[in-house]
Order: sequence, then C-alpha cells, then structure tokens
Amino acid sequence: MKKNFKIVLNIVLSLFLMMIFGMEIKAENIYDTFNTFKQDISYNLNKDEEYALTNKKNDLKDIKLIPLGIPVGLKINTKGVLVIAISDLTTLDNTKISPAVRAGIQIGDVITSVNNIEVNTGEELSFYINNSNGNKILLTVNRNDKPLYLEITPVQHAKDLKYKIGLWVRDYTSGVGMITFVQKDTRIFGALGHPITDVDTDQLIDVLRGDVVSATIVNIRKGTRGYPGELKGQFKDDFIFGRIDKNTKFGVFGTLYDSDDVLNKAEYPVALKDEVVEGPAKIITTIDGYTPAEYSINIEKLLNSEDKSGKNMLIRITDEELKSKTEGIVQGMSGSPIIQNGKIVGAVTHVLLNKPDIGYGIYVESMLEESGIIK
Repeated sequence: MKKNFKIVLNIVLSLFLMMIFGMEIKAENIYDTFNTFKQDISYNLNKDEEYALTNKKNDLKDIKLIPLGIPVGLKINTKGVLVIAISDLTTLDNTKISPAVRAGIQIGDVITSVNNIEVNTGEELSFYINNSNGNKILLTVNRNDKPLYLEITPVQHAKDLKYKIGLWVRDYTSGVGMITFVQKDTRIFGALGHPITDVDTDQLIDVLRGDVVSATIVNIRKGTRGYPGELKGQFKDDFIFGRIDKNTKFGVFGTLYDSDDVLNKAEYPVALKDEVVEGPAKIITTIDGYTPAEYSINIEKLLNSEDKSGKNMLIRITDEELKSKTEGIVQGMSGSPIIQNGKIVGAVTHVLLNKPDIGYGIYVESMLEESGIIK
C-alpha cells in the first residue's frame, strides 16, 4: 500500500512549468583503525544499549493511546518545490534548449531558494526566474538530504516570452488515509505507518505545512490479483481538525485539535516488538462512511523488526465480512491499527498485489519513536 498516498482518492496535484540543476555527492568511506580500543568501546556501548532498552520498556508501560482507524484527508504543502519532469524550451531564434539539462538538474531534486530567497510554491519559483531577465541565478537544491548551490541561466521562451529553465515542479499533494492512534494528553497522532511519497518520483515529501481534514469513505473497489483495491474517500474541507508536523519513513505525525468524539474513545496500552506474537489479532478500520469497526486478522509471520520499509509482520485478513466487501486489504487502509491481546501492536501498511487478503504491518513502537512520544 506504499505508493499509496497514491493511497486513495484522486491525488490532487499542483503542477507548474519551470527549471533548475544538480550534481553527484559521494559518501566518504570510514575505516576502523584501533581494534583494541574499539573492543573496549563496544563493551561500554552494549551496556548503554541495555540501559536504553530498559528505559524504553519502562516508558512504554506508562503510555496509553487511543486506536482510531478513522479516515482523514491529509493535505500537504511541500517544503521547497519538487522537480518531477524536465523539458526542452523553444527560444526566440527557434533553438530547442533545456537550461535544466545543461546545468545537470535531476528529477527528484527539491528547489528551496533562488538567490538565497526561500521558495515553497511554483508561483514563487516562476516569479524569480522570469524576473531574472535572462541573467544567471543561484538555486539552492536539496538532493538526497544534502544542499547543492547551482548556477543556471534562464532563457526566453518563444511561446509566451517569459524566462524559464525547463522544469515541471510540484508544491502540493493530498489524499485519504487512516489515523492509527492519538495520545489523549498531548493530542499527538500517528497515521499511515509509511511515508507519503510523490506519485511521480516516489520521493518522500518534506512538509512545510499540512492540514488534517475530515473525510468519509464513499465507495469501495475490491482488490483482485495483480491490482490493489481502493477505498474512495471524500474530503470535508470546511472541517480542519489537526495539523501535520512531519512525514517520515514510519508514518505521518502531527497534532489533533479539540475533538471530543475522538479524544473520548477508549485508551489502550502499547506492545513492545517482543510482545507481538504470531496468531489471531484484529484491525480497526473504516470501509463505509466515518464509523470504524473491528475485523479479524491473523499475524502469519514476524519479520525483521529493523526493516526500514515498515514491513515488520505478515498479516492475513480472516474476517469474512471484510473479505466479502473488499477481498482483503485495499489502498486507503494504511494506518489501520492492529490490536492483539488488548494492546496496540502496530498498523497496516502494505498489500500483496497477487494476494489481496495478505499484507504487511509495522510495529507501533517504531511509529512512537518517530512521533516523538518516546525518544
């Protein structure tokens, strides 16, 4: 269900034509040189890790969360503008050229400033490029989480006489997913269990600002072999009841505003990774309207707990009612909380294309670490 923010609904996109550039960054190799000293350090680190784990277990014992499984609209304005395509431009002398290609820009780069002035929308980027009057400009570009400072010379486009550099960029995205949990006292929430990624570049989207709006499930497309099903949702834009603070590899996190119908639900303790077992469990999800329900699943196999993709457990839908309506796991269920032995153990994250009743889940412990609820 990953591409998934893609996840459901019509993903709303804002596209703007413009331009840029980039360069390769190579990581340094680090070699160990003092073997004896390293052994002494390893002993101390092992003690530190043991102490940290004990603290984490004690912290988790005191944490209670409200499992939700309710659909919401997630609307995100990107930090910087994301390059999704590169194009040629026809100049006044009928020459085809792409300043972006000449400069070495790459799809997936994020432009954060022009001449040291911050840009976060396509309109802002277009304004500064057009007002360059063809003079060289300095772009700050984020590539693989590292800043690059690139010079590029816009050219005048024959069609509209504006100065451009030959890029398509995106500054906004939205979709529907499930909130996994909220902590009552802090109102911190976690959703999806995987990152929101760009539909064209598959790149994790950096959040400038984002809103959580009410949504309702209006239709279901069943899953079939080779094609994931889908929960189709509809936004209620007039009801903003939370903000998105960050988009991470283990989910989307932020803060909910006052909402008695959510915050007055029952709290559950959380399970550490080593408390999760193979066997029966339940998920809480919404497949019609706004009201969540519990459905039976089986945790088939526990996988690598350190997997950065959020595929920590293999799950199978066993609930006949859910299977009759969806055939299993479908897009839009990402973030549905998994409950086992009276504790929140994780969230649904992915579905297998050829087996719609089987998918993956992430441990809630990983989501809590990203949320900031535990350190």
